[in-house]
Amino acid sequence: MELYINDTLLTENVWHPVSEIENIQFTWPSNDKYYTLIFYDIDSPRPEQATTAPYMHMLITNIPNNALDQGDINYPFMGPRPPLSSSPHRYVFSLFEQSDKIYTFDGLIGNPQRSRFDMDHFISDNDLVNIDNRIIVVDPQTDEFYLMGDEIGPINPSHPLLIGDSDDNLI
Repeated sequence: MELYINDTLLTENVWHPVSEIENIQFTWPSNDKYYTLIFYDIDSPRPEQATTAPYMHMLITNIPNNALDQGDINYPFMGPRPPLSSSPHRYVFSLFEQSDKIYTFDGLIGNPQRSRFDMDHFISDNDLVNIDNRIIVVDPQTDEFYLMGDEIGPINPSHPLLIGDSDDNLI
């Protein structure tokens, strides 16, 4: 999965204003499948004590091929807003391939709250296969972010949401 802002490829470790995240674009190799794209904070409310993590910032299901605008918005996009008194937060974009279309009741997926979203349950219930993950780090002091490389990150590397499988995918 590649991330773009205003048609410019995001490169690792380059700082950008957080306001630009609203213009983020995604591409990924696709076939005739449905995809789910999730954006969540794994350090909510603070990296040292992530008691409300994962905090759901966006969830779009049933994306045909690469047509994000044709997917079903379960949680509309909410930009990152870590507390000013917090250290930097990691936000994850996770892309999943669906085995079938995900059906909802009036757009609700069974978990109406954004905090403490049960990712494991959602992934297993919908038979999702993780394709890719990209992590951005937001500094609340400067209101800027950067795209991380393949490293886990500077904060709390043993965080339960960052424990990878044999392919280093997030679970």
